[in-house]
Formats: sequence, structure tokens, C-alpha cells
Amino acid sequence: MVRGARGCLSRIQWFPSTNHRCVPMTRDRHPERVFFALWPPPAVRQQIAREAAELPLASAKRRLAVQNLHMTLHFIGSLAVARIDCMVEQARDITCRPFTLDLDQMGYFAKPGVVWMGCSQAPSPLIDLHAQLANRLGGCGYVAEKRPFQPHVTLARKVTRYRPTRCQPVAWSVDRFVLARTVNQQGGVRYVPRNWFEFAG
Repeated sequence: MVRGARGCLSRIQWFPSTNHRCVPMTRDRHPERVFFALWPPPAVRQQIAREAAELPLASAKRRLAVQNLHMTLHFIGSLAVARIDCMVEQARDITCRPFTLDLDQMGYFAKPGVVWMGCSQAPSPLIDLHAQLANRLGGCGYVAEKRPFQPHVTLARKVTRYRPTRCQPVAWSVDRFVLARTVNQQGGVRYVPRNWFEFAG
């Protein structure tokens, strides 16, 4: 018996990582669907929403709701609360200095039909933040995607055809990130910040 991430005694399973933290293997009746992300402040959110509103799409339903706009760092998926608690503890140890994101280009992922807004040059602190999270979350059993990280804000989904256009650049000052959860509601889903992490370092 070993003391777990929340101070409780429980059976554990070890995962290889640089800091060798343990994950309590407990059953949870109410798993949560979560992801780590950058969460835009209201003024930035409205600027991004204005750019999204200019998209020449056949259906407005394809656009993401304004309150759901975000930049995913790591998508976790559906997880028991005990495992999420482990990830929260790991994320608190992240060190990162504040940085500015210049959202200055539109793009399109053809296979999933995603229209997005992103930065032509990702700042090094953002790349480091993404890498630190991947490393620390490994201690909780998370395995990061192998494909290169391409930071972007999804504006619309299920778009069958789109030719990227110019956009009005949006400057986004970043000094924190979140663990957000998906909440099912009538007419779709809502993304809600669950935990906030201020940059330290």
C-alpha cells in the first residue's frame, strides 16, 4: 500500500516517467472528458469570434460556439477522477514564462474538415509548455500523440471545402493554461475550465 496523489492509501500501478509518480487505480462512477488548453480572455475570444464569423461557410452550425474557443495543448479524453487528480498535481509543477501568441493565419485540415486560426511562427515558450506537459503527464499513464504539435484554435468543423483566406491578426498574451472538461447540454456540448494553472518560472 502506498500513499497516492491525494494522500490516500490505495493500490497503484507504476508508469515510467522522469519523476516516477504513481497513479491510484481506483474505480470511478463518473469519469470526465478533459483536455489541457490555452483559454483566451474575453477580449481575445471576441476578436477570434469576429474572424470566425467572416468564414464563408454554408451552415453557421459548423462554427464553434464563441464560449468554446480554445487552443488545445493535450487532449486527454474520458478519465476517472483519480487519474485526473494525478494530472492536476503534475501540471502544477510546470514552469513557463508568459508569452504572446500572434494568431495571424487561417488554415484547413482537409481530412477532419477543420477550419482553424493559428500562428505562422509558434513561440518557443509554447512549444516548451507542450513538451513539459507531455513529459509530466506520462507519470499518470498519458501517452502523447506522435504527430508534430500544430497549435491552432478550431473555428469550424465538418467543413467539406475551404480555401484559407487572410485574417486580421490577433495578439494573445498568455500567462496561464487550463484543464477543461466537456459538459453535455441540449444542442451540443460546452467546454468548461476545471482547473487553472498560472505560469511559474
